[in-house]
Amino acid sequence: MGSIRILAAVTFALLGLTGCTSEAPPQALGTIEKDAVSVRAPVTETIVAINVAQGDQVAAGDILLTLDKEQIDLQLEQGIASRDVAQAQLALLLAGTRPEQIAAAEARYQAAQANTRAADLDWQRIKELYSKKVTGKAELDASKARLDAAHANQNAAYQQWQEAINGPTKEQIAQAQANATLAEVSINQILSQKDRYSVKAPVDGQVETLPWHVGDDVTLNAALVQIIPANTSPYARLYIPATMLQQIKVGTPLILKVDGIPEPISGTVRFIRDTPAFTPYYAMNAEERDRLMYLTEVDINTDQHLPAGVGVQAQLP
Repeated sequence: MGSIRILAAVTFALLGLTGCTSEAPPQALGTIEKDAVSVRAPVTETIVAINVAQGDQVAAGDILLTLDKEQIDLQLEQGIASRDVAQAQLALLLAGTRPEQIAAAEARYQAAQANTRAADLDWQRIKELYSKKVTGKAELDASKARLDAAHANQNAAYQQWQEAINGPTKEQIAQAQANATLAEVSINQILSQKDRYSVKAPVDGQVETLPWHVGDDVTLNAALVQIIPANTSPYARLYIPATMLQQIKVGTPLILKVDGIPEPISGTVRFIRDTPAFTPYYAMNAEERDRLMYLTEVDINTDQHLPAGVGVQAQLP
């Protein structure tokens, strides 16, 4: 919409210049504009609901449209499950070791001792047979490996038994608490992100553009809605010919004629772009540089309602 306005304004400006005679005062043509707030997509997703239409008045916080929450809901379920596991592990550590857990750990250690004794007897037997050349080296190595594994299992069972007796360490409890806290933080982050899937109006105002439909896929940071904030002051966007730049500066007063309003309106130049906004194809030579146009913004001194896009012309000094 903005590019169409610019093209139209430039076309009118050129026509205005060619139509001026030596007796008629020079004019600049353009449009009334209002700065809009762009509401952008927080994620790449599909639009599942649209609650407003172009031209609607909205209040800050109103839900403009909703994006598909299926994936974010799945992330939330996974986060809650991880949180529950972390909290359960912390609760077990804080509860300490129960007597039956200590007894079970001791029983596992005693069983491991028995396995080690059996493996040692087998190793002694195979070693004697090997010395008599009754068995081979492979059988001897296998018996030794079984003995080493039995010793390792016995040591591990002993450590588990001692840990059961002593209970969890401060470090283990601290780590479990950190895991539970991290899981809770992750859930809060997901909930905060999920809230953004309901795209809300950041300000009070009027919906200027909403080019999307339900079912459309939008990408991250795509412009979803343009809102003109309430009480936004309109301004004129004009295109000033290069030949007038010596007479027109920031602060220069101008008289504006807005389409549909019979009375002239006063305005003040607030901005002039340093480079040309438009160069006609036939003005690309030194002799016709006076056809270059410079975008200029003019503050308007009026309380009247001026819709964006309305044509405006300014008498140039």
